[in-house]
Amino acid sequence: MDDKIYASAAKKGAKICGIVNEHDARSVAALKPEFMGFVLYFPKSKRNLELEEAKKLLEIVRERENEGAKANGLAEHADSCSRASSSRASSSSKNEPCSAPKCVAVTVSPSLEQAKAILDAGFDYIQIHGNLDAAILDLCGIQIIRAFNLKNLDEELKIQIKEASNMKEVKALLFDAASPGSGQQSNWDVLKEIIKDIKGCGKKTFAAGGLNPDNIELALKELDCDYYDTSSGVELEGLLENGRSEGKDLKRVEKFVKMVHDCQVENI
Repeated sequence: MDDKIYASAAKKGAKICGIVNEHDARSVAALKPEFMGFVLYFPKSKRNLELEEAKKLLEIVRERENEGAKANGLAEHADSCSRASSSRASSSSKNEPCSAPKCVAVTVSPSLEQAKAILDAGFDYIQIHGNLDAAILDLCGIQIIRAFNLKNLDEELKIQIKEASNMKEVKALLFDAASPGSGQQSNWDVLKEIIKDIKGCGKKTFAAGGLNPDNIELALKELDCDYYDTSSGVELEGLLENGRSEGKDLKRVEKFVKMVHDCQVENI
């Protein structure tokens, strides 16, 4: 796992969540969002995956990264054979971006055993909604995106957010709608108040809940977060016979990622 979340205050990033099939894994990765999310151990979700399914999708997401690494390796080998030819090969291969999106296992109140399995599967981060088992914090190499479902900003929620802000294993805080995965918009007024309260805590922040290509421009203006997360907002409406989501609308994914990456707005 990586030891930090990559972003700067000036650049916003995108997360595409709820990847369910190989075609979407490959196609979305090619659009270069910073993160891709995979739902695990939550059968109630139409995007839920078995761990073995998710591991195959991880391999697909990372194909381009591995191909880029091989290309760079070949360029280095060429350098030992011919300095002149290596210069051309090296510049062409190293200028080609090859880093894959970071892969996030999206869970609800995972057990210690489930968290271990996710870690062993090679996910970069585990996103935890619901309860966080304290024993998970002791897993070597664990990196957590702590998720909160926003309804009202009561004292209990404030305490939970403050506790998560002080956990070294928690690398980022994600704020979702009261009913995650529903496509409902989160409470932006509550979110803006939270962001003000946690400024300076050193954690990256994700805005989620009902975001889509139609409202992301406004979200970028109003919400001072580092990353913007969508799932339902870029999804096809159909379901497969097994009840699983049909997958992503890739044109909407492309539009969402581009709008986030092209963001030049000033936060209100």
